[in-house]
Amino acid sequence: VPKPNRATAINQLQPKVGEMVNLVRATDITPEPINWLWVGWLAIGKIHILAGIAGHGKSTILFVFAATISIGGRWPDGTRAATGDVVIWSGEDDPADTIIPRLIASGADLNRIHIVKGVTTDGEKRSFDPATDIPLLRQGMAGKDVKLLIVDPIVSAVAGDSHKNAEVRRSL
Repeated sequence: VPKPNRATAINQLQPKVGEMVNLVRATDITPEPINWLWVGWLAIGKIHILAGIAGHGKSTILFVFAATISIGGRWPDGTRAATGDVVIWSGEDDPADTIIPRLIASGADLNRIHIVKGVTTDGEKRSFDPATDIPLLRQGMAGKDVKLLIVDPIVSAVAGDSHKNAEVRRSL
């Protein structure tokens, strides 16, 4: 394979016709406050990653969060959670023998919990793939009062090589 020369490399970086970057002066952007689900901890519309060693209760914590939201319960700091729906996709835990029992133990309103069970395309069922099926999930969540989406484990949402920082960030 011939090695590209500097001129070829620079030419490949040239913008396409009609393509441009939009620059906005910072003074033309109005600062906005963050909307919080749990003040200081969970911002609405933002990605939060609960990371740690396997088997140390990350999923259990997430299911307690889900229960808290489903009943409008209290956060650990005593503040009241906004009541709403929660959508859960788990690539590791079975809903029937793990997720639902944990939600019940946490006092969740199961009517407000929605478990992603797969995708149907032209009558054919297949597993949900968070790396490619997020637009379908967004469509499925329409009309629900979803306050929290749990994707467990988050690396399943990564298309490409999860060991490459740039690919992980792009996917998230």
